[in-house]
Amino acid sequence: MAASDRILAEDLERRDWELVILSVIVITILAVGLALFMFPAVFGQREELQANALQKSFFGFCILILLFNVYLIQRQAALRKLRRQLREEQTRNIALCLQAGQEVLASLPRREGFDDTLAMEFRRSSASNSPSSAMGICIKPGVHLLERDVQGAAYADSAKAIQSKLRKQDSIYYCDEGVFALVLPGLSYEEAQALKQRLQETLGDVSGVTERFQYEVRSATYPHDAASMHEIKALIAIK
Repeated sequence: MAASDRILAEDLERRDWELVILSVIVITILAVGLALFMFPAVFGQREELQANALQKSFFGFCILILLFNVYLIQRQAALRKLRRQLREEQTRNIALCLQAGQEVLASLPRREGFDDTLAMEFRRSSASNSPSSAMGICIKPGVHLLERDVQGAAYADSAKAIQSKLRKQDSIYYCDEGVFALVLPGLSYEEAQALKQRLQETLGDVSGVTERFQYEVRSATYPHDAASMHEIKALIAIK
């Protein structure tokens, strides 16, 4: 790619106007050049009637060039205004998406709720000798999201995708930025692995081909993987 083709985003408007000004200059030069070539033929010695007609055509041509330049500038101003409106609308849409994402995350219970629910579920499973599972999910936004400070939308989209795969008795918690924890009562090891696979596929779809974020899903099942609540937390990376 030529150096002249590498245009920064903030320089786009300036380069756009430079192109318009260059177009007007080139058109004006061509028009003036054509007028100079036509001048002897128009104003040379001819019959009076023919000379008047040629002179009117000449001045009409000059007015047409002027009107064309004015139209070009007006169209460019209108396009510039439209682009500004589109940018403002895009900014508003991004702000609304971020606000909606923040509301989704704010509606989720936090780390304290996860600790209490996991402890209660672990005591129940221990007493009844029944299986129980938990999962930890870490979302790592891409650099392009961090640079634009819109990683909150990725967290919210991930939360909604995770919730869509849970049962009524399951619960999700937002423990830290980009870190979710799941308590899955009565879920056996095989069922937990199947759910883990579904969650990975769903998060992959949400991330998309542009890889908005990377994700990691960890699971632990009592008593298959862990014999204590501390071991469960360690296995799912929720300290």
